[in-house]
Amino acid sequence: MYTLYVLDDGRIGQDMIEANCAADLQRLGARLRKVVEARHWSSFPHVETADMAGGFYERLEALQGQRHTYYCGEIMSFSTLECCACYARDLVNRFFKENRCSAIQRFRISAADKLTT
Repeated sequence: MYTLYVLDDGRIGQDMIEANCAADLQRLGARLRKVVEARHWSSFPHVETADMAGGFYERLEALQGQRHTYYCGEIMSFSTLECCACYARDLVNRFFKENRCSAIQRFRISAADKLTT
């Protein structure tokens, strides 16, 4: 399952957004089989104050790694590239420290291959 966030200025429709996402995933070696849900926000995805106070992030963090699933991105760290990158680095250090170097090297090689084809 992939979670994708698309910055949309309202000039293209949902069908075109899905076609663009499918093409991007295909370039990465993946395939879009089905769109489970599409939501439109006026800003990045976030939770309400009451949900945050009620332990939303603590419960979400407790799910990290369950069923081989990890959550990362704006919902976990706020809507700046720096915050997302810092959270992603922390996630890798917490859950993949032993295999970090080989996983990063495999990603770099894979990403380079995809960019040149």
